[in-house]
Amino acid sequence: MQNDFEFDFTPVAVQPKRNIIRVKHVCPSADEIRQNLLAVYNRADEFDHLYGEFWYSDANAKCQELAEKYGYSLEIVCGVVAAISPSLKWEWNVDAAETILREYHAGIRDVRKLSCVGSYGKNNRQKCLDILNGTHPLIVLGKRESSGQKVRNFFCNLFDPSNICFVTIDRHAKGAAYGYKTRDTDIVRPNEYPILAECYKTIALELNLKPNQFQAIVWVTWRRLNGILDKQDLPGIRMDSLAESQELESVPF
Repeated sequence: MQNDFEFDFTPVAVQPKRNIIRVKHVCPSADEIRQNLLAVYNRADEFDHLYGEFWYSDANAKCQELAEKYGYSLEIVCGVVAAISPSLKWEWNVDAAETILREYHAGIRDVRKLSCVGSYGKNNRQKCLDILNGTHPLIVLGKRESSGQKVRNFFCNLFDPSNICFVTIDRHAKGAAYGYKTRDTDIVRPNEYPILAECYKTIALELNLKPNQFQAIVWVTWRRLNGILDKQDLPGIRMDSLAESQELESVPF
């Protein structure tokens, strides 16, 4: 029987595998973390201090504005903003939260019918619906321990910026503490979070700052120094009036 198929057995050149170098960063001691954080803080300029000290109070004001606009409690709005926040710039975070508030206010209760805002598929949008349906934000935001610590603390900082018990630690706050620029894939691991949070809190109180203020000043300064700060990351509610009152022309970012 004649074979109708022809096979080409010519060897194919195999591309050599590239050597992948994985750099393992050693977790610094508490003293080294302290030195790193103070080194960044000491490089903060006037605008870094202004943005950092008022970041959470301005963000809280924005949440209050949304609460009044759509008729929800501040707690619910801060919960929605925190739930949809992962991997979003602040401006996108606010826009996404407002979209969900607006659509829920219009009667949408099915996550599949909500606009596709936020990251990580429908999971975070479902958390927003759970909060809007009456489940306390801290219960909803605590379902995943790995990422839950950051988001829960973010909610608490948004809801009550005067509270000194909470501090939001993301990969940039971690990078400043460890002394190296983090990658998009870097995360703050559950065992790292309490250590980093305690370092931020301790230094903040020594400087007569709230922990969220110290964290925000370091966060803004670190991102500026590394060329990764975007104005969209900043609330921008009070900053314009502060700049005008001090006759400062522009933000040097």
